[in-house]
Amino acid sequence: MKENITGSLLNQYSKEFNSNLSNKIAKNAVNKNGVFNTAFNSDALRDFEPIYSLEVKDIPQVTNQKQSGRCWMFAGFNILRPIVIKNLNVKDFEFSESYLMFYDKLEKSNYELEEIINLLSLDDDDRTLEFLVTNIGGQNDGGYWNFFTNLVKKYGVCPISAMKETISSSNSYEMNEVLKNLLTKDVSLLRNMYKSGKTIEELRLLKEGMVKEIYNVLSICLGEPTKEFVFEYEEVSKKDDEKVNNDINKFKRIKMTPLEFYNTYIKEDLDEYISVVNWPINGYKFNQPYYTKLIQNVVNGDKGIYLNVNLQDLKEAALASLKDNSPMWFACDVTAFSLRKDGYLVKEVLDIDSTFNIKINFDKGDRLMFKTSQCNHAMTLVGANVLEDGTINRWKVMNSWGKENGFNGFYIMSDKWFDEYTYEIVLKKKYLKQELLDALNKEPIELEPWAPVNRISD
Repeated sequence: MKENITGSLLNQYSKEFNSNLSNKIAKNAVNKNGVFNTAFNSDALRDFEPIYSLEVKDIPQVTNQKQSGRCWMFAGFNILRPIVIKNLNVKDFEFSESYLMFYDKLEKSNYELEEIINLLSLDDDDRTLEFLVTNIGGQNDGGYWNFFTNLVKKYGVCPISAMKETISSSNSYEMNEVLKNLLTKDVSLLRNMYKSGKTIEELRLLKEGMVKEIYNVLSICLGEPTKEFVFEYEEVSKKDDEKVNNDINKFKRIKMTPLEFYNTYIKEDLDEYISVVNWPINGYKFNQPYYTKLIQNVVNGDKGIYLNVNLQDLKEAALASLKDNSPMWFACDVTAFSLRKDGYLVKEVLDIDSTFNIKINFDKGDRLMFKTSQCNHAMTLVGANVLEDGTINRWKVMNSWGKENGFNGFYIMSDKWFDEYTYEIVLKKKYLKQELLDALNKEPIELEPWAPVNRISD
């Protein structure tokens, strides 16, 4: 082929296209029904019933992040909810996502402005500056596991009754637009004031007023976060004491701060959790920890450490966690070969290759490297179907898109889909084999914030 597409070449393409009956059938079907409906492969779902040989006990009800990018927060709470349900002896429990959302956005905004002050010497068109303004700050809902732990450690948690959802927490676009414009103005002002000769001390004093404005915006949109709350609840019947059903003592009332609530009814050491990833990218080492610059929400908070392992080690650790009744936060590319409404994450469910007579399957590492596939959603892994030979054919996934999607909010993930599109699992360190535990002692390799593996889950 020459450098340019010629008219004769176009005529050749057209002639060959129209000579193939399959192309005509596919064209009509796709034009009428769309790509995904036409490519739907019903045969792929025959072996994927919502039945699992291994499930986490006492799974709470599915929650709904609605029109917000808080999946990482909802998935984090799903790790803690069973603990609270057990310790309070209640049927179900939901945390206030709005409470943590308030502080997440406040802390992100402060972190962005603080880093702007730290990096005042950068040129206006510097890549790092562009990343900060675009990806870090209160206008972004998304986050990572370390974002969740930083917030919980600093601010604690509370029941949803203590700070309920608002229009802005459930549908965050308009609030985020206000924050985006306000923060961009602030960044511009800080940099211009520096160029005019203001000292760092003067800029930090100016920043304090900026964060106050962010606080006010968030308070108007979300309400001020609770400092102390009263929580009333009803205990469920205990097997060893059926009298509780008729006992006035089953009605409980507690009064405490969010941090007191966490330290009393959860007491989970979040430092015992580790992000284990499968990044099969050329140049990235297995059994090696990594971290990324500027991926943070709280100044001086814990930076996210990722242990890169091979796929088999990742799955073995996940299975060990499930066998011990411990659910996992995990991140994946939920847009790949998924049926959102029906609740399937099955690679073969969309036969794109046959529909278009092409071959588009390529290496997982290459998909990551060229950002064709990225972590864009966090959910909770709560079960697996283990066959007689020890292999797994499907996993049970708890999503945060409400009960209207999937199987009452739960999704079936095929093992093949897990292999290709699951990139990160957060679990307790004790589920790692000794070789991987030893690897955690290695010095983490620093990644640039625009590295191909970085995408905030939302």
